[in-house]
Amino acid sequence: MPNDLVIHHSARRSLLLAALVAAAAVIAVPFVGAGQTLPQAAGAIWLGLCASACVGLLERAARRRPIVRVDAQGLFDLRLLPRPIAWGEIEAFYPVDLDRSRVVELRLRHPHRTLAAAPWHVRLGLDWPRHLDLPHLCVSLLLLDGRVTDVVAAIRRYAPHLVPELTGIAIQRDHARSRTSAGLRSRRIGE
Repeated sequence: MPNDLVIHHSARRSLLLAALVAAAAVIAVPFVGAGQTLPQAAGAIWLGLCASACVGLLERAARRRPIVRVDAQGLFDLRLLPRPIAWGEIEAFYPVDLDRSRVVELRLRHPHRTLAAAPWHVRLGLDWPRHLDLPHLCVSLLLLDGRVTDVVAAIRRYAPHLVPELTGIAIQRDHARSRTSAGLRSRRIGE
């Protein structure tokens, strides 16, 4: 569809991070050339970890398949689930600071059911106490070529009931107030 939002990996950001990791690998050179076994082993391990990270980042930079897609069916993040999360499965969209944020946070109606096919690290915090008002799902756009404002606009287009009408820093302040008041309510109930 022409109105669908499709976000790919940012080749520029991945290459920049790969260059930083390669620069960090230089630290291992004096250790690898040391005369003792322990520093040589530590240097070799560090060099191997940096090389692995660089190869992964370079592969990511070369990949052009969509990572995040927002369309009429829902929100699809290839890193989280093998299927789109339907709009009906999303209970709320957490307000963000549109100018500075690189993450979109969502609360799901039935998180255990929705994330049943997700990897274990995605489901890790589902059973944490809900009185903290933590999101069930965070869609990071950090190494992607999209912006949070684009994702919010697409969510507003397909599921306007999820997105608050506030913009910019006012969203962040309202979100902080709602988290504080929710925490106060839960403490009063538990007393």
